[in-house]
Amino acid sequence: NQLGEQDIEVFGIHSGSRVAHVLVEADYRMKLVGIGIEEAAVPGIPSYFELLGNPDDARLSRGLDTLRWWFTLNYDSILTTPETDAFELRGDRVQVMSENELLTATGMRVHTGQSDPLNEQFSRNFTRHFGALSEKDTNFADLACIFDMAVVGGLLRGHNIPLSIGWDMSCFLDRDEYVVPLLPVPRTVETVINHQVYGGRHIMAAVSGGVHVNPWKIVTPEKLQTDPGDRLAKTRSAAQSPRMPNGQWWWD
Repeated sequence: NQLGEQDIEVFGIHSGSRVAHVLVEADYRMKLVGIGIEEAAVPGIPSYFELLGNPDDARLSRGLDTLRWWFTLNYDSILTTPETDAFELRGDRVQVMSENELLTATGMRVHTGQSDPLNEQFSRNFTRHFGALSEKDTNFADLACIFDMAVVGGLLRGHNIPLSIGWDMSCFLDRDEYVVPLLPVPRTVETVINHQVYGGRHIMAAVSGGVHVNPWKIVTPEKLQTDPGDRLAKTRSAAQSPRMPNGQWWWD
């Protein structure tokens, strides 16, 4: 009630797109789990307060912990054939990063670039169990699919694949031909904050963060690894598109 609502900002995509809604929802719900307002759909992701246990006097004297958690890409490499005509994304797709922020007297957050052990442990737990979590929760599964598509888009553009295969992308690049449905733009969200009482003293935790997707770091030449066998080439050969009437396209 005291802090009011927080503004939502979306960069790089339309704020009313389904993608934007998935990013905002996944980020917000991860934070609810993190500070114990919502329970995770799978075991192994204790909240920050559960990890805190019985804090010592030094922790109690700090009063307010300002935590920053955010989703980002988690790909180890991209496997490709010697001809670079097939690709396989390798890695866990999604990870949660953490940082402890400082809060000034005027309410401004200051980045520290550091994360205390408990804060870091929560992000590791969420990352480790994200695969199981996405099997239970369609919103987190959507987030992983969006990350995949972002990297695929980066591959297409970063390696000029449409040009090399003679695909002019006329449908997807024409706003009149391929119309993206838009939903109401999410403007604000309730402040995510929680507290616990230890020995008559309160520890409060406030959370910030977001989702950061930068596929360009994933599709660099250094990330490409040639398949040492021929498994990927065989997969490509088995996935040849069927004969389609003129004017129709096929997607597998």
